[in-house]
Amino acid sequence: LPRQSAFAICLQCGLSAYKTPHCSPGGVERCPTCQPCAFALAEGLPYAHTVNSRLICSYSGEALNEENHPMMMPDGRVYGEKAIRELQIDSNTVRCPRTGSKIPLDHVLKLYVL
Repeated sequence: LPRQSAFAICLQCGLSAYKTPHCSPGGVERCPTCQPCAFALAEGLPYAHTVNSRLICSYSGEALNEENHPMMMPDGRVYGEKAIRELQIDSNTVRCPRTGSKIPLDHVLKLYVL
């Protein structure tokens, strides 16, 4: 009999497709590899091979692209332009989703990725 079940082997294949060097237990809420119950299974697996990177808004989970420009808060956290609009308190202030602090809109910078 094999040491691991067929289900565990299939699950490890899927986890390996998502695993990055940034994965850690409890790391990113939406990452299946960062889930504490799955991280132990993914620990010895290789990282996913990605030819093209994709930027994802950590607030909304939407792709950051020409329709949803990446915007950087003063603390270095990056969110999509759509998320920034959702987080606007008034025309001049944005609420940081991590800290809850109020940030002047002119301190939020548009990023350009080459």
